[in-house]
Amino acid sequence: MTQQQLEAILEWLKRNENRPISFIEKEVLKSSVDSAYTVGDLVRNLSNLANLR
Repeated sequence: MTQQQLEAILEWLKRNENRPISFIEKEVLKSSVDSAYTVGDLVRNLSNLANLR
């Protein structure tokens, strides 16, 4: 994982810190990190995850 990917994940977590993260969201988050080839991919994946709620 690159520094930019880590920063994108941290930003998503900060924006969503006031609610619990479900098991499914945790698994999707892990999968998003593993499947992201670029920072844009990761941001898109995280945005989709936030919209699942």
